[in-house]
Amino acid sequence: MKLTDTEMQAHSKSEIAVVALLRATQCYQNADWIAATILAGAAQQVLRDLCEARGIGTTIEMVSASLGHQTRDVHRIVVTSYNGMKHADREPTCDVLVSPAEPQALIVMAAADLARLNIPYSSAIDEILNFVMSFNKEKLLCEN
Repeated sequence: MKLTDTEMQAHSKSEIAVVALLRATQCYQNADWIAATILAGAAQQVLRDLCEARGIGTTIEMVSASLGHQTRDVHRIVVTSYNGMKHADREPTCDVLVSPAEPQALIVMAAADLARLNIPYSSAIDEILNFVMSFNKEKLLCEN
C-alpha cells in the first residue's frame, strides 16, 4: 500500500509536540510511566529545540542556573530513563528504571517551554497547563 500526497498531512513541530505532550499527560494519568516518559521526553526535546532556535531561554537552562549546575548535567539527570529507552544501542541488555518522577519532570519542563514559545492558545494547551497545575495542588494537599 502506497501513501499518496493526499493522505499525508502537514503539521508544525509545535503542533506535534503539543499532541505528544497531551498524550503523555493521559498516559501519566493512567500510570503508564513508560509511554508517558517517551512521549513527554520527545515533546520536551522538540519544544526545547524550538526555544533555542528562537533565542528563547529554555526551562532546563533556567533550572540549571538556579541550581548552579551545568545544563547538560541537570538534563542528564532528568532524562535518564528516557535516554535509556531511546538509546538501546548503548546498553542493549540493561534494564531501564521507570517511575512517575521522570515523566512528571519532563511534562513540567515541556509545558514551561511551551508557554515561553507563545504558541496560539488551544484547548489542548489548556488541558496540558491544567494538568501541570494539578501537580502543585496534589503536593499542597499532601502537605496539609
